[in-house]
Amino acid sequence: MDILILSESPYPDHGGGAGKCTHLLAVSLARRGHGVRLLCPGEGDGPRRVDGVEIHRVPLVPDEVVSRRDREYVHAGNLLAYLEANVPLAAVDLVHDSCGFLSFFFPLTYRLRQLYAVPVITHFRYLLLQHFLAGARKADPYSSAFLWMETGLHEPTQCFPVRTSDRIICPSRLDAEFVRELYHPPAGSLSVLPDPVQRFDPSPEAVAALRDQLARPGERLVLFGGRIDSDLKGSDLVLGAFRRLVAARPGVRLVLATGDAGQVERFRRSLGTAVTLAGWVRDAGEMARLLAAVDVVVMPSLYESFGLMAAEAMAAGIPVVASPVGGLPDLIRDGENGFLLGADRRRWGAELERCLTLLLDDPERGRAMGERARRTVEEALSVERVTDQLEALYREVAAAPRPAGRRAQRPHWGPEERETYLAALDRWGGGEARRIGEEVLAGWPATAEARCTACSRHRIAVDTRALTRLRPRRRWWRRLPWLPIPPEERMEEVVARECPLALLQRERLRTLPRPGRP
Repeated sequence: MDILILSESPYPDHGGGAGKCTHLLAVSLARRGHGVRLLCPGEGDGPRRVDGVEIHRVPLVPDEVVSRRDREYVHAGNLLAYLEANVPLAAVDLVHDSCGFLSFFFPLTYRLRQLYAVPVITHFRYLLLQHFLAGARKADPYSSAFLWMETGLHEPTQCFPVRTSDRIICPSRLDAEFVRELYHPPAGSLSVLPDPVQRFDPSPEAVAALRDQLARPGERLVLFGGRIDSDLKGSDLVLGAFRRLVAARPGVRLVLATGDAGQVERFRRSLGTAVTLAGWVRDAGEMARLLAAVDVVVMPSLYESFGLMAAEAMAAGIPVVASPVGGLPDLIRDGENGFLLGADRRRWGAELERCLTLLLDDPERGRAMGERARRTVEEALSVERVTDQLEALYREVAAAPRPAGRRAQRPHWGPEERETYLAALDRWGGGEARRIGEEVLAGWPATAEARCTACSRHRIAVDTRALTRLRPRRRWWRRLPWLPIPPEERMEEVVARECPLALLQRERLRTLPRPGRP
């Protein structure tokens, strides 16, 4: 097969799990005889071949040259022009957007689908709404502050590729359930594919030498790493639990694998000499050696799309204490091959301390747990196994009919979703708004294409703000008869503009339970 992969960054410059996993799969596919091209933003130096993959770096238009409103579509147009000049698109069997969060790829893949009838797979490695729910306290998605924030975001929503792609991939069951709940993909279009983990076998001598650099003889090592400056990584939890742990067990040391100097200073101020800095480790082999040199890895994140560092630690035979987010519940069997924190985030600090105590006080238990973790990863997440699954998915998608100019697919709704949408209109505009909503739903199949291709987070926010203004205000001057009704508040126009799926999503965000912050 001739495959075009869209990536956030190319090997060897990837800074996170999405780029690393994309390249592992691209190389594995190339070794199986597929023609693999990888397109990514970056300094343009012409196509070059790396590990059998043809890399195309394309510079993006500088932000100061193009307006925020037009940026996404300008980027997409430039990337399409590059592809048409440098890649034989008529021969491409499939396009795989392997990040699913760079929104300028969404209109690009749509254009490729329309112009060349090429099948498209979108791989959600980072769900923006899921990220928001994890990081924010209970918020009103109809509030002025919330809508004001959204009006500054002109990029397409992640609903766009759900409506226009042939297949959507999520790296975990939790993310797939979230996509199904909020985006309502067409039946049969959603798949779960875990991220692959590369196997390394660092020599015992190399591991022992690194451990000697990190700790004094007899000390027990706990690793916390990644982009720990993010509120979503749980650094406060780790700091609090470790402060209590060190007070009770002086022979415990925390290893920070990060390049964030501010976080390092923060931990050192609180924990003193019980902290060792390993720095930001980019090389995968070096990271495997570091993981093998510690006793436990902690990952109490509020949100992970998958949780690659935890999987890499398990591959190294090291037990992990992690939160039940992303792909971690798919991998960790609590108490058997690792520890999962409970559902109540407010208890995570105490649970983290308890799990670490169990593992640090009983090294034999930790080693047995780590060995079971290693077998779990070898069986489920080897590069070969994940490539097998991806290759089968590619063949299935490529073999399906390719109707040129296929329209955006309508969301898969049932009676419950329909009533939720109409009830929301009733709440904001009364029975008349509900009646207009019935007409909108009747004509939705014919208007889905126009709605999806013109959609952006900015437009949804503006339309929703107009909807909220339909409900009479308590302020007396809003009801004065000589004040004209602003044009955007005319009932029929406002309700007709409001995307039914966007309103349904907002209702879900309003009612979904949000666990308390730890």
